[in-house]
Amino acid sequence: MLREISPSATHLAVRLQFLADERSSHAEQSFVLYPSARAYFGFPCPYGDCDGIYDLTQAAQSALQHLALPATGTLECKGARSGHRVPGQLCCLQVSYTVTAQHHAQVLPRNTELSRST
Repeated sequence: MLREISPSATHLAVRLQFLADERSSHAEQSFVLYPSARAYFGFPCPYGDCDGIYDLTQAAQSALQHLALPATGTLECKGARSGHRVPGQLCCLQVSYTVTAQHHAQVLPRNTELSRST
């Protein structure tokens, strides 16, 4: 569960933008994981005939540890496609990702001394 690996996280937002060379690129995808969500950060390649998974575990861990900074980068799908009747063809679809963590506001202890006005 997300709350088990980062108790202060209120949610984790993932944005995937696919960088295809083809005319018809895949639509951008967004996911939001809340504290009760399973802490799994693998996202399937959008090609229906591909068995690849984009593993964003390191990016999620980085975003969860650095309270104010999103994790960004690009990954290439290592899956195999069976398109055009050629089985085992490498996919190589690139994805640009942004992973952002939102945390509970940290409450600072209040000053217990009252200032006196005279």
